[in-house]
Amino acid sequence: MKYVLTEKSDPRNPEGEKKVYGVFQCHEVMDLETLHRNMRAAGCKYDLGEVYGVVTALAGAISVQLAAGNEVDLGELGKFSVQYKSKGVDSGTTFNPNVHLQPRPVWIPSKDMAAFHDVHIKYSKANSRKEDREIRRQRRSEASTTTNAESGNNA
Repeated sequence: MKYVLTEKSDPRNPEGEKKVYGVFQCHEVMDLETLHRNMRAAGCKYDLGEVYGVVTALAGAISVQLAAGNEVDLGELGKFSVQYKSKGVDSGTTFNPNVHLQPRPVWIPSKDMAAFHDVHIKYSKANSRKEDREIRRQRRSEASTTTNAESGNNA
């Protein structure tokens, strides 16, 4: 798993001393089709259409249950529930849930799902965005130099 280092101050004390934190950097986004190929390689017998159908139906069923105020427990996957982002008002008499509440679905992984980090993970420091831009610039420059040299040889 890759990480980048970033310097941050405590949000409760923005003027305070900054500290360096490691932040996760995604390696690759796995879509359902790619995930299914990996599942098939691991012995899954369901075809992509069946997996897609279950995932789509499950997403719809979870949405309905959350909207009804229920929590959904999916065993090894974990639980889905709702949290509110709420805007503050001066008094309870002016509070309007349709205006001041924004429900957000929340996934809480099961203990087994959350323990994926107990498996041996290799950490590696990723380039910062600035370093990535510099590497791309150098590669373009090298490619341009190679192309110009080849053009000169063909003349």
